[in-house]
Amino acid sequence: MRFFIDECISPTLSQHLNHEGLHDAIHPRDRSRLRDPDHVVFARAIEEDRIIVTENADDFRKLASAVDLETPDIQSKSPLARPSAAANTKSSLPS
Repeated sequence: MRFFIDECISPTLSQHLNHEGLHDAIHPRDRSRLRDPDHVVFARAIEEDRIIVTENADDFRKLASAVDLETPDIQSKSPLARPSAAANTKSSLPS
């Protein structure tokens, strides 16, 4: 599985997940991307097909509610540019 470990979590987790070679985990510190805003992190995670591991899931749920995650061309779109797609994702996201 591919993970994005948010900066609010220790980079040790990504190292641990990568250690056995079963997962592909990255941390913003790995890419000199500390302090990127959540919408940038979210867009990058979608582009790279990564699961976001974070302590502030509510912020990412709000971003996810603004996009249609089933649309194949989502990688080329800003995650905030598609508010009409909110109805397609709200029911599938855990509260």
